[in-house]
Amino acid sequence: MRPVFALILFLVAGSLFAQREYNNGWGGVFRSKVKGNGELVKQERNIDDFTGVKACCSLNVELRQGSYSVEVEAESNLQEYIKVERRGRTLEIGFERNTNIKTTKPITVYVTLPDLEYVGASSSAKMTGKSSFRGDDLELDVSSSGAIYLDFSGDEIEADASSGGKIEVSGSVSFMDCDASSGSKIHAGDCKAKRARADVSSGAGVTVYASEEVDAEASSGGSVRYRGNPGAVDSDTSSGGSVRSGN
Repeated sequence: MRPVFALILFLVAGSLFAQREYNNGWGGVFRSKVKGNGELVKQERNIDDFTGVKACCSLNVELRQGSYSVEVEAESNLQEYIKVERRGRTLEIGFERNTNIKTTKPITVYVTLPDLEYVGASSSAKMTGKSSFRGDDLELDVSSSGAIYLDFSGDEIEADASSGGKIEVSGSVSFMDCDASSGSKIHAGDCKAKRARADVSSGAGVTVYASEEVDAEASSGGSVRYRGNPGAVDSDTSSGGSVRSGN
């Protein structure tokens, strides 16, 4: 009896595991892994009327300022699994839910838009500005090893980085506002601002440029460096944080 009972338990456990493995998804069944076929093609996506771009999942996105255009370069059998849609005024780029994609060639999404107000990158996505942008206010948001590289000139940039994210921004603005935590980095020393604010914690690092005023707070091993010889510096440090001038 014991061997029979043990066999029944094994079969029941295997059945439950299989259900968890394959019915764990949105809409029910988990799709099998899809491997790229090596045939790289470009596909146009007809979407417009957005001012923000957000990406995830190790995707590469190239940004340009101009008339609306969205193109996805990927292996032909993977195109259907790459999701590009507009939510509100933000273009969101990622994969269809419950897909397991294995690429043999990198995926690149080319996005052109007339006005840029928001850029977001998470889960190792990389957003790269291939032209200089001009506008009013811009919000940058990275997390989970996402990265943003951009040149922007306007009134204000609000940059927020967490969980190993990275932002590198150049250009010129009136006000640069930075928040960084959990080992993330914001390199804004090449973005010439009149005023800059930085709040840094948990081993994160921020570099800013300010010609008039800096307001900096650093805690828990975070560091702020400022350039530009500002006339007024207001700094607050605690728990191993540091604020200093430097090039």
